[in-house]
Amino acid sequence: MKISSKKPLLIILLLGLFLPVFNAWAGPFSLGGITYTAMANVFAYTSYIMFSAIGFFIGLLVDLLYWVVNIRIYTNIPVIQEGWKIMRDFANMLFILALVVMAYGTIFNIQGYDFRSLIAKFLIAALLINFSLVIGGVIIDATQVLNNTFLTAMGNISDRLGQDMETWKLLPNAAQAKDKAEAFSSLFFSSFVTILFAIFLAFAFLISVAVPLVVAFVRIPILWALLIISPMAWLLSILPATKSAYDKWWHQFLGWTLFLPYYLFFLYFALFFLSKKNEVIAGLGQTFVNDQVTGMTGLQSDFTFGLIFYYLLVAVFLIGGTKVAMSAGKFSGTGIVSVAKWGRGVAMDRFGVTATRRAAQQKWAEVQKEGLPGKYGGMIYGGERALDEQTARMARRFWVRGADIKVQQAFLDSAGKEYNELETKHRLGQVSIDQIKKTADSGPATDARVYAARKMLAKTGQLDADISQKTFSELKDNALAMEDFAKTASGARWSNMSRTNVRAVAKGSTFTDANKKTYDYSSLRKSPSGTAARREAVKHVQDDKRSITDISHGSEFDMAELKEYITLLGGPTTYEADKLIKSVGKYRPDLIWDLSRDPAYSSIVPGRITSKAELVTEAVDVADNETLAFMPITLWTTSEFQTALTGRYERRGAAIADIRAGAATPNTDQVRFKTSILDVIMRVPDSSKKTTIIRTLLP
Repeated sequence: MKISSKKPLLIILLLGLFLPVFNAWAGPFSLGGITYTAMANVFAYTSYIMFSAIGFFIGLLVDLLYWVVNIRIYTNIPVIQEGWKIMRDFANMLFILALVVMAYGTIFNIQGYDFRSLIAKFLIAALLINFSLVIGGVIIDATQVLNNTFLTAMGNISDRLGQDMETWKLLPNAAQAKDKAEAFSSLFFSSFVTILFAIFLAFAFLISVAVPLVVAFVRIPILWALLIISPMAWLLSILPATKSAYDKWWHQFLGWTLFLPYYLFFLYFALFFLSKKNEVIAGLGQTFVNDQVTGMTGLQSDFTFGLIFYYLLVAVFLIGGTKVAMSAGKFSGTGIVSVAKWGRGVAMDRFGVTATRRAAQQKWAEVQKEGLPGKYGGMIYGGERALDEQTARMARRFWVRGADIKVQQAFLDSAGKEYNELETKHRLGQVSIDQIKKTADSGPATDARVYAARKMLAKTGQLDADISQKTFSELKDNALAMEDFAKTASGARWSNMSRTNVRAVAKGSTFTDANKKTYDYSSLRKSPSGTAARREAVKHVQDDKRSITDISHGSEFDMAELKEYITLLGGPTTYEADKLIKSVGKYRPDLIWDLSRDPAYSSIVPGRITSKAELVTEAVDVADNETLAFMPITLWTTSEFQTALTGRYERRGAAIADIRAGAATPNTDQVRFKTSILDVIMRVPDSSKKTTIIRTLLP
């Protein structure tokens, strides 16, 4: 079985912490002619030389560290001064490049690179580049003040380490030994494990001084280089693409600058901890005792554990402090860069750059969600909206239930946001009708922006046959959008579209205008997607008395059209079809009677009505004057209508025959009835013919 290399070391450490340290027995004895006393002396002097060398190097390194800490890094260093000037001049030349980038960013409207986004950064960088060396020097001097504070408090580091560490006290009977060699001889015979700890601690102290010394030396040329290139760092802060290099420069500069204050703080704490050694050990309950057997003053076995534990804590402070100082320096670099960003942000607020940045962030969020439109109604980037629509389309291809409706609804939601924004701008006078028309003509209705513009035209009364035909044709696969467009158009009475054109939408047929231009709505009939839009058109037709009473050549509202509408609305028994029948029956009772002769539509006429004359009479009796006037001339010329009209007249007073014979005269009610009908007839189609009929029928 493979044994981890960490396990033996862990066992040794545990033995060193918990095994008792026995008093040395110095009596000589031999093994194979070689005395253990001689062996102990060889080992002792060898160890003495090793520990002396380690102590010498620790002292030397501490003196070097003290000297390095007091070095002024940048003052009167020609290489820094001259190198910085070269980089400053080079950076000033590169400002031209930044201006060129700013110009192109402004021309092409690139977010983050336009004039408004960069001008504040440009001016700040132009100013601070020429003071970058001074700024770096001030920061270094500020940290040097902290260094001097800790150095003054610590005094001579080498002396304090030598006085306070006293590592030989780890050895049993050290106080009774005549010299250090004798102490190590006693150590060899008492506890071999203890010397391992002595070596470990000695090397720990050596490393805890050597590593910071190396870092302190290395930081000097690194800080020189960072000071020299500082003008370029400030220049790189202007453009978003290069700003990360500026942040890294600050991170490195502040990290290397703040390393020493952090390290000296932990070193000061470790020395202070060492100076309070006796108090700490006493607090652990450790005391010196007199061995009654040997008469030698030694240490209790548990004292060695306390002392080792104490020195381990000191080693943790020294080595751990070095690592923490290196890590904290990097952390502080990041933190202080954030503070610098905050300060620069306050200055940039004065130029409105922060507001511009936030607005750009909002725009970016909008682009991510709704996409980035391009020219001619296209999209440069579709965003989440396009992704949702694409997902829905793919789901439809895989025959996912309801996927087709999701595709249509996704488009309608997208167009709804565009429409709401457009409607608000139009209401506030920020967008003109001409601008809306331009957008409506910029692409197909499958573009949300284009559809929203056409819907806005429909609502504002600007819808014409051309826009209507194009929109329905382009939306042939989106029933929800066609229905929404038709509802908006119906709410605005279909704007500038003629009633014949609207009826063509309802029928799904073609329409030819006065200029002989034909508009084809057959796509509405061919696809089920057009059903909802046609129904909206039918609802408009049934509420438009002129459409129902139209008998012009080629566009007469006839039985075939009525049947088609009833079928489209779900059959004669549905609520919507019943409303249509009643609306048509007000003006065209003759058409309703003729339709009821078809067994499929027999239920549309009440059973109490047994003849066409009865149905026409009932319609004439309940109609107001305007409704009577709008009934088509084809109905006015029938005997059923004329009989019903004269009957209504006679029920108001004298009989027509008596009036004509001179036996009676029209009363006030009869006169008012005739006059009011004549007044309304003047505003309806075929007014002259209807006037003649009135004057002929009613005396």
